[in-house]
Amino acid sequence: METEHGNSDPHILSDDPAGIEDRPARIAPTWTEVVSRNSQRRLRQQQSHIVGQPSHQQHGSLPNCTTPQHHSRTDKRLPHQPRLPPLPLEDYKVVIRPRTGLILAQWLIQCVINAISAAAQISDATHDRITFRIRRDQNLVVVSTPDLDIAKKIQQITTLNTESKQYEVTAYIAVPDNSSKGIITEIAANTTTDELVEHLRSPNAEIIHAMMMEKSTTALSTFAGLRVPHYVNYYGGEYRCRVFQPRHQVCRICLKLGHRADVCPSPDTHRCSACGTVDPVPNHVCVPRCANCHADHPATDPRCPVRQRRPYNKTHVLRSLASTNHSPPFFPPATTQQCNTTNCTGETVAHQTQGSLQSCATTERPLADSELPSTESRSCGPQQQPRPETRGPRPVSEPWSIQGTRVQPGGQRQPRKPSST
Repeated sequence: METEHGNSDPHILSDDPAGIEDRPARIAPTWTEVVSRNSQRRLRQQQSHIVGQPSHQQHGSLPNCTTPQHHSRTDKRLPHQPRLPPLPLEDYKVVIRPRTGLILAQWLIQCVINAISAAAQISDATHDRITFRIRRDQNLVVVSTPDLDIAKKIQQITTLNTESKQYEVTAYIAVPDNSSKGIITEIAANTTTDELVEHLRSPNAEIIHAMMMEKSTTALSTFAGLRVPHYVNYYGGEYRCRVFQPRHQVCRICLKLGHRADVCPSPDTHRCSACGTVDPVPNHVCVPRCANCHADHPATDPRCPVRQRRPYNKTHVLRSLASTNHSPPFFPPATTQQCNTTNCTGETVAHQTQGSLQSCATTERPLADSELPSTESRSCGPQQQPRPETRGPRPVSEPWSIQGTRVQPGGQRQPRKPSST
C-alpha cells in the first residue's frame, strides 16, 4: 500500500520541504540518528547553560589539575598575533623591570623609548643599533644592541621619568641565547650567589651564573652551550643536575600569570593566595580555589595545568650558529709588508701585502746552472707527494685458479680436480 506521497515504504521520507522539517519525528524507532561529536558537545553545553551551572559543579566538586577544561567556542579569546622574530644571537640583551607600579601596557612605545634614552643619555643617532622590545604580558622591556658601551649605559638605569611621576626600575644584562639552565637539589638554603659561582665546577660545561630559587634548597645554574651536564661538583661533592623545566610565573600579589611580584603593575591590590578572594578580611573562610583554572588548589601550586609550558625553543640558536660557521672570516686592519722570496722557478718575487690582498712584482732573468732549483727546495705552491715508481707485472710464483681452472707457472691451464669430501 502506498502512502499519500506515493512511496510504498513508510520508512522512506518525502522530499518536500514539509517532510524534511519533521524528519526526526517520522523516523522509525529502529533507526539511529548519527550526530557528530562537536554537535553533541554543543548540545551538552547548551543544556548546562540552561540549568545554570556546569555539570561538575552540580555534584559539589571541582575539577582536579589533570582534568582538561573544555570551554565553549563562544568564549572571548585574544586575537592571534604573529610571533616576533628572534633577536640577533650576538647582541647584548638588557632587561628593564619596573618596581613601583609602572604599567607598560598603558604607555606608548615611543614614550617608553624616549624615557629609556633620556635615562641612559643615548643620542638619537645610536637608535639604529638598538632594538626595543616591550613585553606587555610580563611588564618588562628588552633592549638588544651589539654595542657593549650602550648596553652598560642602559644597565645603569635606576629610574624612568615621565611628565608627572618618577618610577624605579631594575636593569640587568640577560644570559646569552646560546646557553642552557639546570637545577641542582640538596643545596643549603640561603646560599649566596657568590658562593655558588665560586665553588660550582663542571668538567664538561662552563658555568656562567648560579643562584638559589627563592627560599628552597634548589639552585638554578646557567651553562654555556645548549647541553646541560648530568653531574656537577660543589665543594668537591657530585650533585645530579637536571634540565630546568620552565613554568609560567605567578604574581603573589594579584595572582595573575606572566610577571613576578616585584614588577606587579597593581601592587596595592591584594588577593588571598589560597582562595583568590580580593582584599580578604582576617580569619575569613578559605577554601582552596585557583584563580586561573578554577580548580581546588591554590593559584601558586606548581602543578597547576595553566602554569605548565614547553621548554624554550632553541631552534633559532642552532640555525644562527650554523650560518655563523659558514660566514667569511673577519680580516684584520690593513698592514703593509715588503718581503722577497724565490719561487720554484728561481724567480725573485717581491710581495707587498696589504690586509688580505697581495701584489706581486716578478723579475725574470736567465739562470745559471748553479742557480737551478733542486728537488729538495721548497716551492710556493702546494706540496705534492712523489709519485711511486711504476712496477711491472707481478710474476706468478704459485698456481692460482681462474673460474675452475688451475694455471701453472708455464702458462698452461689444466682442469681443476674435484675436491674429495
